[in-house]
Amino acid sequence: MKLLTLRTASGHRAGAEIGNVIVDLGAAFSALGMVPWSPHDVGEIVAIGKDGLRHCRQALDRISGLSGEAAAALLDDGITLAAEQARLASPVLRPGLIMLGGRSYFSHLEEMSKKYTQSASFAPPEPNAFNQSPNSVIGSGEPIILPLPSPDMVDYEAELAVVFGRRCHAVTEEEVRACIAGFTLMNDVSARDWNASAQTPSGAVDFTKIRLGKQFPTFCPVGPAMTTIDEFDDFGDIVFDCRVNSELVQSGSTADLVFSIERMISYYAQWHVFKPGDIFSMGTPAGVGHAREPSVFLKAGDVVEVSSPLIGRLRNVVERAPPQFSERRKLQCGS
Repeated sequence: MKLLTLRTASGHRAGAEIGNVIVDLGAAFSALGMVPWSPHDVGEIVAIGKDGLRHCRQALDRISGLSGEAAAALLDDGITLAAEQARLASPVLRPGLIMLGGRSYFSHLEEMSKKYTQSASFAPPEPNAFNQSPNSVIGSGEPIILPLPSPDMVDYEAELAVVFGRRCHAVTEEEVRACIAGFTLMNDVSARDWNASAQTPSGAVDFTKIRLGKQFPTFCPVGPAMTTIDEFDDFGDIVFDCRVNSELVQSGSTADLVFSIERMISYYAQWHVFKPGDIFSMGTPAGVGHAREPSVFLKAGDVVEVSSPLIGRLRNVVERAPPQFSERRKLQCGS
């Protein structure tokens, strides 16, 4: 089941996708005489657990069985709409906690080690992750804004991300699956010019500086949907890719992860309490622009698409910062 969040004139509404048709779930519940409930985003659905997902599935099953005049009436009433007409937000509008995996894929470790003199520092003995600002989150179709402080070396990073469906803390690897509501996609956008000052004179890498370049507004596109966990038989080979202006630049699979999804989540759940709607992204595979020779960075007008067969396509256009932001507000990176 593919759940998403619609951006409507009256506010955000949780929806679902059936083929190339989008269903406004709140309107569907009402029209079908079901529960009087109009969730605003996917986070509200997963927050009430299995009952929320059950109501959604019941509505979708009933709508899928309609045809002819009954199906046309749903379109006329705005309960369903063509997928290409939908304006989407991030499936979860306000995740309380976002964690991003770092140094997670063997292929990415290999390509990035060539950028630094101490390649051994890139091989983590334990899972590696860090917090991301929820204020950076945008949905599919919303623009990635090149920040005035660092507009020239902005990079893409296609990632597969977990959306939690229940409280997850102090769990074993075997218990992790029961905490996951589903998977979504993320683009961990990064301003790479912060990396220039990240390597110390000794050759070690200051990852704190690298991570600062990931926190800008619009730098965390998420979506286009959350696909429920029952659609995934195996976490060990979930595939996804990234295209820039239709050119394939990344092609990844969770088979290339240094640590399994269960291991990464269980490790950080020793300290963190993950709640329904929180997100844990698994990191990026090889193919990022910074690692290419010569490096390739995003520019205004570029179209970045992260996709996976069971989740869909997260699409964002790159734009310059609005003109009202004066050039005088630029920061000095690495100062």
